[in-house]
Amino acid sequence: MNFTTPNHGPARPQLPPTVRERALEAGRRAVEDYERTYQAEMRAHRNAAHARQSGTAQPARWLADDPCPDWCVGGIDHEDGTHPDDRAHFGPTHIVELVTMESTVSGHDRWEPVEAQIAIDKRYREREARVIIGTGDDTHIWATLSEAEEIATTILDMVRQARGTWTPVVLPFDPNGGCPDATCKNCHPLPGEVSA
Repeated sequence: MNFTTPNHGPARPQLPPTVRERALEAGRRAVEDYERTYQAEMRAHRNAAHARQSGTAQPARWLADDPCPDWCVGGIDHEDGTHPDDRAHFGPTHIVELVTMESTVSGHDRWEPVEAQIAIDKRYREREARVIIGTGDDTHIWATLSEAEEIATTILDMVRQARGTWTPVVLPFDPNGGCPDATCKNCHPLPGEVSA
């Protein structure tokens, strides 16, 4: 076996000419396959855009398994060609400027306050939606509906405490573990009784 010694690094075996030719041919076929697939996908996207513009577009077939909830704003991710990992129902994003945080540079030339972004989404075939809370592109919290409700209750309690108007929040979530049914004797005993 022949070895070549490049100036930098260990010696590598020389490839026989037939192996090199087969590798080059496999590379050419891979490029051709990739180009054919890319061109077909671009034609499919153009056809889908034309169908949307002409009003003849049909709902994506995957939506039959997982129809849009009322809050879903839909969009381009609701097409047949959407990869299963990208299929999702998503609601509008609510933005709150956080003016007490250090401003960030937006684009390349101006300062802007940090924005909290709050949205709801449900991935393809998931049972329940989740609430997404984030700032910018890096910091995100994905909370189940129960977790989001607990976060909301805690925040509302803190706001009321800070404003001096605190009273326990009455929502379906009870931070002490009780159920929302006021007639439940296990969670809400009568005066003088002890809960189970």
